[in-house]
Amino acid sequence: MSIAPDQSTPTAPLTETLIAALALTAISDRILFNAPVGLSLVVFAILTGGAALWLHRVLAGRMQLVLAACGYGLALPPLVENVSALSFGVAFSLFAIASLMLADGLRGALFANGKRLAMFLLCMPVAAPVGVLGWRRAAKAAGRQIVPFATAGVWLMPLVVGLVFLALFEQANPIVAQWLRRLDFWLIFELLDPVRLLFLGFMFVVTWPFLRPMVRKLKPAKVADESAVPLTGATPPEKAQTVADVLFGEAAILRALLVFNLMFGLQSALDAVYLFGGVQLPDGMSYASYAHRGAYPLLITALLAALFVLLALRSGSEARANGLIRRLVYLWVGQNILLVLSSILRLDLYVDVYGLTYWRVAAFIWMGLVACGLALIIWRIVADKSAEWLVGANLGIAATVLYAACFVNFAAMIANYNTTHGMMDYRYMTSLGPEAIPAMDREFVAKPEVRALSVYVADRYWGSELMPLADWRSHEVSQFKATHADWRGWTLRGWRLSRYLMDHPVAAMPKDTGRRER
Repeated sequence: MSIAPDQSTPTAPLTETLIAALALTAISDRILFNAPVGLSLVVFAILTGGAALWLHRVLAGRMQLVLAACGYGLALPPLVENVSALSFGVAFSLFAIASLMLADGLRGALFANGKRLAMFLLCMPVAAPVGVLGWRRAAKAAGRQIVPFATAGVWLMPLVVGLVFLALFEQANPIVAQWLRRLDFWLIFELLDPVRLLFLGFMFVVTWPFLRPMVRKLKPAKVADESAVPLTGATPPEKAQTVADVLFGEAAILRALLVFNLMFGLQSALDAVYLFGGVQLPDGMSYASYAHRGAYPLLITALLAALFVLLALRSGSEARANGLIRRLVYLWVGQNILLVLSSILRLDLYVDVYGLTYWRVAAFIWMGLVACGLALIIWRIVADKSAEWLVGANLGIAATVLYAACFVNFAAMIANYNTTHGMMDYRYMTSLGPEAIPAMDREFVAKPEVRALSVYVADRYWGSELMPLADWRSHEVSQFKATHADWRGWTLRGWRLSRYLMDHPVAAMPKDTGRRER
């Protein structure tokens, strides 16, 4: 398929889109600019989705409107729970898909829709300028009067000189001076703030594509003219064997699978002996180092194996029809799944010693996705599914996992795990933010001496600062309350933490210490 750059599908009316985009930009100035982001982003998303539905109320069919509304609605819960890079990315993707549904830009096969979505994202920076220019051209073609730049320019000199005269009148006439003092001229300079102007321009450019997506029509690729093939009935000459046919042919793949199964079987046996059997490791090697050393390389090995299987058993290949090769592939992919499970066990052993972090949580999730992907490869071969089905199934599982992850408080989970298992990296603990306060409070009760322990606390702008952990708690609480005092910064996760802080305004003291103080 190729994309025709000069053909676009008209969607929402240009004039109404321009008015809606300007209105949303003005609203973003009031609720998003220089303000904490939370419930304000949810409100803006609702207004944007509602405006898009309204603009397409005539052009889109009833089913398109319903599906788009479901897409917009599905994007809101992650933002209500907590505004983070993950939840914003999920919501942004769902908004893009829903807007393309409205513009009838998602039709046909998965790969074609993927191209349309990619074109939507690539065209986002230029959609607003192209749309505004199109509005001017359409207005001129319809005969409507538009104020040209020359007409606007002739007002420049009168306004400038008029301001000079006004300044003189202010000095000469006390009544005029009193009137001018009642006006807040500083508001004009605030509105002309360069940062604010950049923000407003950015919001206008980002908002426009959701209201009126630039949907490109796809042209089918050229097909060779069958009439050009001579119908002589002669047998076509056999294709000459190339180097690729030798290196990646049926015989080579069969031998590769035999070698790979033996190698992977040896690796699985070693893991079974050392990780499950409890056999003593070589001198100088701990179970943690053994686990950490193999967790990520084995995962990369599994990914490379999956790529090899997809290339070796591609649709129409001779190797795919070979029963022995298919059975060896099943065995090898099964060993790769065991390899991924071994990587998960290795990482779990490492976490038991060194604690949990964001990257280690992400590694667990990624390993689970790889295991699911390998299982889907087996099912694709067994059920004779297409490559498009395999990609769609993996994307569906990954999207479901990422959407569910938006509702998991990973910071609190990491802090609770590390405090429960006694593996405290207090500097990393402080980097988790206010969500780590409940776990730190339990640490203060269990280990009172930790309160006075000074650590380097990472600062958002100025590097790091050495402060006692008790002061870190007070600092985080004050910052959190200042952010969530404004309704625009409200989130469901923040609301739950604020209820905890209301019940625990200060860290609890150990009971024995409290009796000594009385």
